[in-house]
Amino acid sequence: MSVCKIWYSLIKNPNFISSHFNHHSTEGPKYLMYCVNYDEYRVYADTDNFDRYLEFTYPGIQLIVGCCHGIICFGSFNDNSIVLWNSSSRKSLTIKVPHCNLSNDENSLFWFGFDVVSNDYKVVWVGYTTNEAFETSSIGVYIYSLNERAWRCVDSSFELYDGQGYAIGYRGEYLNGVIHWVALTGYADRNMPELILTFNLADETFGTFHLPNEIVYVAQPFDMNMGFEEFLRVPDLEDRVDLMIVKRDSKNCLMASHEDLTSLTLWVMDEEGVVGSWREDFCLSKSFITKILNVRMNGEIVMLVETGDVISWDQSRKRLIHVSSEKMKYVGTYMESLILL
Repeated sequence: MSVCKIWYSLIKNPNFISSHFNHHSTEGPKYLMYCVNYDEYRVYADTDNFDRYLEFTYPGIQLIVGCCHGIICFGSFNDNSIVLWNSSSRKSLTIKVPHCNLSNDENSLFWFGFDVVSNDYKVVWVGYTTNEAFETSSIGVYIYSLNERAWRCVDSSFELYDGQGYAIGYRGEYLNGVIHWVALTGYADRNMPELILTFNLADETFGTFHLPNEIVYVAQPFDMNMGFEEFLRVPDLEDRVDLMIVKRDSKNCLMASHEDLTSLTLWVMDEEGVVGSWREDFCLSKSFITKILNVRMNGEIVMLVETGDVISWDQSRKRLIHVSSEKMKYVGTYMESLILL
C-alpha cells in the first residue's frame, strides 16, 4: 500500500478525526476569522502579534452564519441554499432550503451547531409568514442532520410565535449544544422587552431566559403619529445587544455586548442559563467606538471605530493594536478540523 493511501485511510478514520478535533479545541492554536466581503475571508492567529494565518474565498455567498467545530456555514440567496464548508479539507456540502425563500429575511431564520449527544452537526431552519399587522400566520421548524443527510420537520411544544410574536436577530451564537439568539417579545403590539431565545440541538426544543435587567429595553407602543426624529431614537435589535462566546476561568461563557447612547458594556453569564449569574465585565465610553466585534482569548476586545478601522484593545495594559483598515462584515472564532462533509 502506498504512503498516500495510508495517510488517506488515516485521516478518514473517525477516531483520528475526533482526536485531531479534541487537540485543536483544547490545546491547538486559536484564530479569529474576518469577513471582508461575503466571499472573502481572512484568518488571524489569536496571539500577541495577531499575525495573518490564512486567506480564502468562497464565491456566490451573501451571508455568513458562523463557524462551529471547524465547519463554516454560509447562506446563498441566489439558489436558495445553505453551504457547509470545511476550509481545511476544502470540502463543502450544499443544502437546499425547504419551502420558503431564503432571500426574504423577514420570513426565514437559520443557524447551525453541533449536537454533543448524538455527535451530529445540525442546521436549524425556521420559516414563517406574517400578515399586514406583523402577526405570524404560519410557521415551520426544520432540522437538517448531517448524519442523516436529510431535513425533517420538528414538532416543538414551544410556541415560538405566540399571540404577541417574536422579532429575532439573525445572528445567533452556539454554546455547548445550544443556539442563542437575541429576541424581542410582544412584536405585534410593539411592547418589546428583550430576552434570549434558545434552541437545544439534542432534544430539539426552544426556550428563553432573560438578559440582565440593567440592559433590557422595552419599547413604547408603536404610534403611527410618531415624529421621524422620535422614530430614529428607537434602537435597532441588531445594534443594541450582540451575543458572543468568551473564555472565563477556563470555560466558555455567553457574553452580551450592550450599546446605549454613551457607552458599550460587556456582560458575562458565569453559569449557563442561570439569569442570576449575569455580571458586568467591562464598560467602555462610546466616544470613537462604533461596535464591539469580538473578545480575544487574552481578553482583548476587538472593536470597530468611527474611521472604519478594526482595533484590538487591551484594557489592563492600555494597549491598542491596529488590526485592519477594512470594515469587517463579520468577526468570529475559527479552528481547523478534519470533519468530513
